[in-house]
Amino acid sequence: MASLRYSETNCDIEEKIEEKEATAAGGFRAVTVSIGLSAGAWQELARALGEIANREGSELRTDFPKGWTIFWKIRDGDSRFFVAHPEKDQWVATLAVSESHLARIREALASGFEGSLAAFEAVSRMSNVEVLTRLREAAA
Repeated sequence: MASLRYSETNCDIEEKIEEKEATAAGGFRAVTVSIGLSAGAWQELARALGEIANREGSELRTDFPKGWTIFWKIRDGDSRFFVAHPEKDQWVATLAVSESHLARIREALASGFEGSLAAFEAVSRMSNVEVLTRLREAAA
């Protein structure tokens, strides 16, 4: 499995947890994670995502500060963004995206897009995490 690791020296990450309205299945918690990387780091991630785009069953693991790990996978059908919080200071998200969604995400990350990764294609209503990207100034 391919992997990238970001540290506090080159990444800012923040999470926000909120209670969402009750559905037929009951209420649920939703997480928004905001990731700040330099333009070069976003381009590096876009290139790494390109490596999984053409390999069925492959995935990319990205490790971020504050105990965040995000797995990127290709899936048929709608995209799904899930997060689990297995330990007090550990977050594990899986972004299972369609091929077309991944292509749009890669293009956006490479060009410095700031905003929600769900902006390019519908994400399943079952998803429980929103991923926001933002540019971070490069360290001097």
